[in-house]
Amino acid sequence: GEGKKTSIRGHVMQGEFRDGKIYHGSGSMCSANGGVFEGSYVQGVRHGAGVFTSELGHVVRGEFREGRLYSGSGSMVMSASGDLYTGTWVYAKFHGIGKIVYKDGSTLEGEFRNNGIYSGRGVMVTKNGDKHIGEWSNGKMNGPGRVVLVSGRVMRGTECAQ
Repeated sequence: GEGKKTSIRGHVMQGEFRDGKIYHGSGSMCSANGGVFEGSYVQGVRHGAGVFTSELGHVVRGEFREGRLYSGSGSMVMSASGDLYTGTWVYAKFHGIGKIVYKDGSTLEGEFRNNGIYSGRGVMVTKNGDKHIGEWSNGKMNGPGRVVLVSGRVMRGTECAQ
C-alpha cells in the first residue's frame, strides 16, 4: 500500500510499497555497497529521472530505465574492469564527448559512440605517459596524428585504419 519509509541512515522512500520495498514512487535508497540512488521507481526498479552516487563518490544523473542509466552524464566506475568513464550516455551506452581512465592508468578521450571512441580528434595516453594525438574514424586511429613520448620526442605520421 501507499506509505513513507525512513531508513536508519535517514533515506526516505515514498510511494506504493509491496513486501516492504518501494514499488512505485520516489525517494533515496542506499544499496548494500554504500551507493545511493535518488529518484523514481517503477515496479520496484529505478526508472525515470534520478541521481546515483557510488560508494566512491562518482555521480551520474539522468534518465534510468529498468534499473540502469539510460541517458545522462557523469562519472561511473565500470564494475567488471574497474575503469572510470566520465562523459555522457545515450541509450545506455557511452555517447558524446567523454574520457576513460583505465585501471592501469592509461586514458582515452574524444567522441564516443556505442561504448567506444568513434570519430574526430582523440587523445590516448598510455600508462607510461606517451600521448597518441590524432584523428579517429569508426573507433580506430586514422589519418594525421602525432605521438609525444615521455622523453619529449615527437613523432608525426599518418595512421591507416584497417
